[in-house]
Amino acid sequence: MNTITIKFDKFSGKKIYLSAFSLILFLAFSCAGSPKHEAEQVLYDLAEAEVAAPASSPSEYTPADFVSSSAARENAADTSRRFIRTAELHFKTKDAIRATYGIEDIIVRNGGFVENTELRSIINNIESVRVSRDSTLESTFYTIQNTMKLRVPFRRLDTALKEIAAYAEFMDYRKVSATDVRLNLLRNDLTRRRVARQEKRLESAIDAKGEKLNQIAAAEDLLAARQEQADHALLSNLELKDRIEFSAITVELWQERTVKRTMKANEEKIDQYRPAFGVRFVDAIKEGWYGFVEFVIFMANFWTLWLIIAGLWVGIRYYKQRRKK
Repeated sequence: MNTITIKFDKFSGKKIYLSAFSLILFLAFSCAGSPKHEAEQVLYDLAEAEVAAPASSPSEYTPADFVSSSAARENAADTSRRFIRTAELHFKTKDAIRATYGIEDIIVRNGGFVENTELRSIINNIESVRVSRDSTLESTFYTIQNTMKLRVPFRRLDTALKEIAAYAEFMDYRKVSATDVRLNLLRNDLTRRRVARQEKRLESAIDAKGEKLNQIAAAEDLLAARQEQADHALLSNLELKDRIEFSAITVELWQERTVKRTMKANEEKIDQYRPAFGVRFVDAIKEGWYGFVEFVIFMANFWTLWLIIAGLWVGIRYYKQRRKK
């Protein structure tokens, strides 16, 4: 059996020692720095995950999410305040005419009514293209818009808004507000009570005997002014209560630009479509012949007159010839 003997000289032994020492230092620094590198890797992974995670975008929301608002809903726990609720919507729809009829049905179904609706087509531009010698294609680009003023019971406002939003393809904006008019109602009530007390005093003064006529007239004028003030306060309260009970909705909707194409006769350059000279000449001969035939037929209707004229002419010639003899 052969034995392999490895001999190390002094120089090669030093090289091995240096190599081993370098390897130990490298491993030591690598192990010492590993927690730092692991932390950096964790932060990097978190950053990558945050970038990759889909953020919530407006496209995830539906038009109903835009129109819904707590201002449009009744708070059953709050019985002291009186709110006038209004809403304003502006959106794009696929079919403006269909949306108009649908919104009107929604309002009626929720116990409301339509105050005003103005459906109109706005012409953007008109283009004409000649497609043949005698035809022109006219393209009319137009946009259909509608402005609607609606009233609906305040308890059905939020429901009506959500149903209207079903016709919205893209919501431009929405405004919903709730204005507390409790103090306005109280102010009008206090005015009416104060005026009522003044009216009683004025009526007593007018009914009192022994007053002068001019004093009575001035008192009656003042009484009429106070009654007018009371009527104004009463009407103001009635108007406020009507606006409280029926919320106002303003809807402005519009449809994507539409085009309507119509084929029309080219009347601007009609001279170039006249027939050629030969065709017109032959037609003229035919028309002349037809005219001559009509003239002959017309004259034939008076054949008796021509017969009398011919007889007179023959008689005159015969008479002249006998006189010459």
